[in-house]
Amino acid sequence: MDRERQSVLIVADDADERALVRAALDSAGYRTLEASGAEEAYRLAARERPALVFSDVAPPRADGVALARRLRADPQLRHTPVVLASARFTDTASVVEGIEAGADEYVELPADPLRLVAVVSRLLERARAEAHYRDIVEHASDIIYTLDLAGRLTSLNPAGALFLGRTQEDAVGRPFAELLGLEAGDDWARRAVEELRRSGAREAQARVRRAGGEARWLEFAESLVCDRAGAPVGVRGVARDVTARVEAKEQLRREREQYARVVESASDMIFTTDMAGRYTSVNRAGELIAGYAREQLLTMTWREIVAPDQQPVVEEMIARKLAGREAVTFYEIEIVARDGRRVPLEVSSQLIHEDGEATGVQGIARDVTERRRAEAAALERAEQAAEGEKMRSLGQLSAGVAHNFNNALTAILGRAQLLLRSTTDERQRRSLEVIQTAAHDAAEIVRRVQTFARRGHEAEFTEVALSAVVSDCLQLTRTRWEADARARGVRYDVRFENGAGGDDAVSASPSEMREVFVNLIFNALDAMPEGGELTLRERREGDEVVVEVSDTGAGVPPALLERIFEPFFTTKGALGSGLGLAVSYGIVARHGGTISVESEPGRGTTFSVRLSCCETDGCDDTGGLAEDLPRRRVLVVDDEPPVRDVLAEMLTELGQDVTAVAGAREAFEALDSAAFDLLITDLSMPDTDGLTLAAAARRRAPGTRVALATGYGQSVPEDAVASGLLDAVLNKPLQLRDVERALRKLFADAR
Repeated sequence: MDRERQSVLIVADDADERALVRAALDSAGYRTLEASGAEEAYRLAARERPALVFSDVAPPRADGVALARRLRADPQLRHTPVVLASARFTDTASVVEGIEAGADEYVELPADPLRLVAVVSRLLERARAEAHYRDIVEHASDIIYTLDLAGRLTSLNPAGALFLGRTQEDAVGRPFAELLGLEAGDDWARRAVEELRRSGAREAQARVRRAGGEARWLEFAESLVCDRAGAPVGVRGVARDVTARVEAKEQLRREREQYARVVESASDMIFTTDMAGRYTSVNRAGELIAGYAREQLLTMTWREIVAPDQQPVVEEMIARKLAGREAVTFYEIEIVARDGRRVPLEVSSQLIHEDGEATGVQGIARDVTERRRAEAAALERAEQAAEGEKMRSLGQLSAGVAHNFNNALTAILGRAQLLLRSTTDERQRRSLEVIQTAAHDAAEIVRRVQTFARRGHEAEFTEVALSAVVSDCLQLTRTRWEADARARGVRYDVRFENGAGGDDAVSASPSEMREVFVNLIFNALDAMPEGGELTLRERREGDEVVVEVSDTGAGVPPALLERIFEPFFTTKGALGSGLGLAVSYGIVARHGGTISVESEPGRGTTFSVRLSCCETDGCDDTGGLAEDLPRRRVLVVDDEPPVRDVLAEMLTELGQDVTAVAGAREAFEALDSAAFDLLITDLSMPDTDGLTLAAAARRRAPGTRVALATGYGQSVPEDAVASGLLDAVLNKPLQLRDVERALRKLFADAR
């Protein structure tokens, strides 16, 4: 620190004495302040905060002893260096008393100016260093403390006080081990001091309790504090919270134990060998498959059990891995068990590396003796091929249907959402919300139709109460089993028995699960054309939620139960497509669940859907975007009037200036006559496609951003956005929320 910025307060009732000290310090570049008495000096120090106080000890006015004691009692001035001075021999006792009161140095007056400046400079430098280290201690995140030899705190930094939930003043003087909640705290402190006396330093780890009772692990590093004669007078230490590290180590230990249990309980042979081929580990399944005890296997090499004619295969696979051609090799071999049987194994193996060098091989071998008979496998492959052909045919048909359906849904969903923003009548709002829910579900059906054509997107899962989904499905199907049935003179007794008690949250796509249960409800109603009982039961079993859909219909013959989930298989003749249960099966499987059926002719049918409960809380962010959109000029191009009109109204509702046209020719005329910030074009139009229009718009209006609206999903080239041809892709059916979010991103990127 520059001396010009450091001030020294000179306190003496003798003006000549003050002048001599001031002259020495001024010549050295310090800024000086003066006071003739202790009271005046204290007030001046509190206001000016000098870097050092130089005071005569002579009472009654200067009284350096009283001033030193008062400065040390002031939290703001306690660390200010104090130099006491005396020109009289009789003041020696006062000087000693002042040193005991907290003064840092004593000089005799008149003092040699050079010595006086040296004393001041040394004390200021020491104060600067102490302030630096004090700041480090005060702001450290670790607990820094000192103890006396009895284990009582003599100092504690703020981090330690925070950890203990006490003030520093309250903590000092108390047994540290007791504050930390250590068992046998006194003995712990005694043993710590004994260890420090022997070695001078120690490291330890202990489980303690912080403020509030939370258990934590601290790592202690301590050393002895000794006096000038080398005698121990206390302990200094640093304690670091290592709870995360200890817990991670414990977790690793548990995982290793769990891994060992999994390996030992596996039905496949899990093994390791060194590079010479000798087994270094093998699990229980390896003993059972090979027929040798583990102790025997660990003295053998793989060449002693692999059939001689199969050994070249193993050697080739090891060579491939060593050459770096394959990290993991999969192959089939046969081994000769101890009883002479040839056992076919399916093997997956890879190299073990240590310090970059291959030291062994680890692998898994599965006994494939019980594979299905060749005839059954051939039949299965033939059925799969036929099924694949059905799916390809359906996919070709679904692509065009999905596009047209999405256009219709855009108009339905868009109009419903626009009306919801302006309608206050509750009955109308409920009706619009039902329309919106049905349109969302229809959009999900289209998405799955697109999935058949490899054009769809995976549904987003959210946390949902399964009982709420079932209740929605009953409301959606109420017309069928209540109003329509009454009109036909048929009565259905429909009940929902909820035994899960509200503990039925699952991670799922609500619309997909609604489709599953609507399908099951309709199937049950179809099975009871003359009326009957339809019962839906929900219960919790362990970590699963089970929903059963039971009817009292004619039931399903046992011969047909095995095929009931096959695509296109139906018992309804021309009235059924054979896709409802197949789609439901696929949805439940995609959710990680199972769907099964039990039926007895003449006694009805029960479908059971099992889904895993949520392990974490999910939260679907459906909050609005409060910030107003900037007003921009938008050109909409779509050959379908309902889609074009509803998109234009959405954009107008969002505060945009909109021009809507039906085709490329009109779009080019609009781009040539006015400047637009954004062009939104349909993908499929009679006169030209949206990608061609986008490329032309890039040439005619380089500053216009381009978004493509499509009902074909992934049929848009993947590099269309990356290459700069498009700025965004909007998937139909268009929703007001999605349009708003797309505009925000496009306009934000354009800034």
